[in-house]
Amino acid sequence: MQSQISLLEEERILDKDMKNELRKLQEDVKKLENEKSTVQSRLEKQNSHLKLELEGFQTNHERIVSEFERKHKEELARISHQCEMTKKDMVKRGVESVRERFLKEKGDLQRQYDENLRRLSGEWEEKIKKDRECLKNDSEKLHLELKNLKKEKCLLEEEAKKLAVRCEEQDRSIAESVTLERKY
Repeated sequence: MQSQISLLEEERILDKDMKNELRKLQEDVKKLENEKSTVQSRLEKQNSHLKLELEGFQTNHERIVSEFERKHKEELARISHQCEMTKKDMVKRGVESVRERFLKEKGDLQRQYDENLRRLSGEWEEKIKKDRECLKNDSEKLHLELKNLKKEKCLLEEEAKKLAVRCEEQDRSIAESVTLERKY
């Protein structure tokens, strides 16, 4: 009789331990779900930050190009104004020499403008390309991390289900042994 009572006590202790273990696993699942939501929010924040940064780069690029175009137009206007002012000189020196100088200056400015525009465009395109690659890499890393967390969650849920089934089986076993003891 005393051995049966000690067996029952051992089963109750085992049952209590399994329930504690099940509760710990459920807490781990909750922690993983919290970590998952934290990772997702971090990913969303980082994506929005990188999008804003990319928009800023594009806006800055457009500003630089428009400022350069404005300066180019001002310079062309200045040259045009000089041409107007030197019309009297053109008659004295000859129309052709002034025209050649104007075309040379205009060509030099156009080449300088084209070179600067190509250089600036190349720099910004490279910067945007690098930022996109970083965004892609970070996004892939976070997606892999999220995928691993989901797998881990599934494994923990399966383990929790198995523990729950074992607890139920032990409860039935204990109930059956108690019923058998009462019969005898």
